[in-house]
Amino acid sequence: MSMAYKDLSSPVTDEDSIATIHKALELGVTFLDTSDVYGPFTNEELIGAVLSLQAALYFTWLVLRA
Repeated sequence: MSMAYKDLSSPVTDEDSIATIHKALELGVTFLDTSDVYGPFTNEELIGAVLSLQAALYFTWLVLRA
């Protein structure tokens, strides 16, 4: 399940949701609200995966920069 209801006329894929989170972070968003309406822990897992990747990329950038 993704960040939008699957039964709407234009379903959103996990890839779309991930791209949206990346864009939000790029634009400076610092608060991501979630809801169990999308499925228990579904959004939290998706956001966690994106933030983990962002943290790994940032850490690699810091190491390479040193």
